[in-house]
Amino acid sequence: MIFEDVLQAPDGLPLDIAVHQGKVVVLEFWATWCKPCIESIPHLNQLAAQFDQDVIFIAVTDEPRATVEPKLDKLNIHSWIACDTDRSVFKNFNVTGLPHTVIIDADGVVAGITSPHHLTSEKLSRVVRGERAEIGGPYKQIAPGFFDWELTADPGLPRAEIRSSSINENTNFQSEQDRLTGMANSALSYAMWAWDTGRGRIRTEEFDAPWSDLFDIAVIVPSGDESDLKAAVQRLLQSRLGLIIEWENIETSTLVLRQSDDLRLKLIKQAQHSDETSNTETTMDHEVLQSNKRFLWNRRTVKGDTLESLRQYIEDFSWLPVIDETGLDGFYSWSLELAYTDRQDKAPIVARELGLLLTNEQRSVPMLVIKPGDPD
Repeated sequence: MIFEDVLQAPDGLPLDIAVHQGKVVVLEFWATWCKPCIESIPHLNQLAAQFDQDVIFIAVTDEPRATVEPKLDKLNIHSWIACDTDRSVFKNFNVTGLPHTVIIDADGVVAGITSPHHLTSEKLSRVVRGERAEIGGPYKQIAPGFFDWELTADPGLPRAEIRSSSINENTNFQSEQDRLTGMANSALSYAMWAWDTGRGRIRTEEFDAPWSDLFDIAVIVPSGDESDLKAAVQRLLQSRLGLIIEWENIETSTLVLRQSDDLRLKLIKQAQHSDETSNTETTMDHEVLQSNKRFLWNRRTVKGDTLESLRQYIEDFSWLPVIDETGLDGFYSWSLELAYTDRQDKAPIVARELGLLLTNEQRSVPMLVIKPGDPD
């Protein structure tokens, strides 16, 4: 694996990572726009100082030198910085989300893949000594592999399997009455489906980088009852991945949706319910994406539904619980546009387009709390 460019490294350093065999190497995949990556820098700097004689730390980004170099004084990264603009190293290590930490032992073998805050001094010391170290992140260790997606061996038997995904592109998972199959999705995506909730109702404070680890899943229940299928997926995530997932009432920041005497309501009342809903997504150019500004807009148009559909839409995009106190009954048509970034700041502004107020308030609400349990 060869990098295009390396910063903060000794002069004349070869760009091929293979020349470092004989030392432990930590590859930290990151980006200047990635907030969790930036937050992990002090922790990684501490490890780099502690293991300066035994471990080489390389921060790998797919951004060019021209983007990274002007920000180095502020970022204060103490490791070498490698530019992988063709993403060849990203692809070799199946990196699908950031931050992403790969530990390579002195023999050039991958000793573990995790997130930066799960890489501890004790675990790294064991790798330096040539010992086995359980470096995995918040999940139990699940081996990658292929299994029968059609699940046709015996449809009368329940079956539930999950594996670390061997592909690096998200695919939509599909559910029927008696089965769920999915490839390369996060545990949180499966949890949102199984517990029938959205991102705004999930709390993962004790859970580092839960979106970056991808899994394949296949579940079948002979009853053909969706509630049984959801229960089976819930058991699978908790038992096989070692997660604790439960509802708790938590005092947290919420968005409260209300009517206003000062605003004209722009929702259109309908006589009956309609299932007609459309979504239009608009992607901005790559330059905007790299600057971490708004880069993907979603406009949803509803032809006749209760205000619950609007509440869920705002909740999904703001990543905050939304409480409907409008008192509006019946069915309404509406059209609203939100961006995937600037979520919480923009939501109140676009709500006013419909003649509604959306205010930030502390409330006690049910939240689905996901945290790592004790692995077997």
